Amino acid sequence: MTTMIELQQMQGLPLRLKEKKTEQRIIEWRDSHDGLIYIAYSGGNDSLVLGDIARRLYPDIPLVFCNTGQEYPEIVNFVKSQKDVTIIRPEHSYKWTVDKYGYPVVSKEVSKNISRYRGAKDDIQRNLRLHGGINPTSGKMQTMGVIPKKYHYLIDAPFLISDKCCEILKKNPFKKYDKKPGAHQ
Repeated sequence: MTTMIELQQMQGLPLRLKEKKTEQRIIEWRDSHDGLIYIAYSGGNDSLVLGDIARRLYPDIPLVFCNTGQEYPEIVNFVKSQKDVTIIRPEHSYKWTVDKYGYPVVSKEVSKNISRYRGAKDDIQRNLRLHGGINPTSGKMQTMGVIPKKYHYLIDAPFLISDKCCEILKKNPFKKYDKKPGAHQ
């Protein structure tokens, strides 16, 4: 894991050196997957720069954009204006996802923890999700998966809450695309 000092040092490098380091990582990534790669392309600044650098090295590298139906129209139009971008879509809509699993609220982590709290099989597990403490199953202190106190009011919200939105709308379409011959993200 990169330390804060290492991060600051890398941020302070000259632009051309950052580009060279990025090029080297792209080459290593492509080599480690026998050239069978693509870029998950969002149309944002980071993927635009990555796509540009990667295509300077490998002009045929696929850029793949997942249109969930929730992107800003300007982003979708921008992506459509780019050369050779593959557009994929999820099997289900945002509405279907939130109707079936619930809304993502606050963050993915908080949404996941609230969903797990609501699905807990007993009061001990629900209490651990609310307050943390010693987990009787593992005997260890449970700090992961605890709902921050300021969000406890959401456990009784009159609607479903979950973190499934990203999985269904973004991850699953890319997993399906990954199964195509020659695709590695």
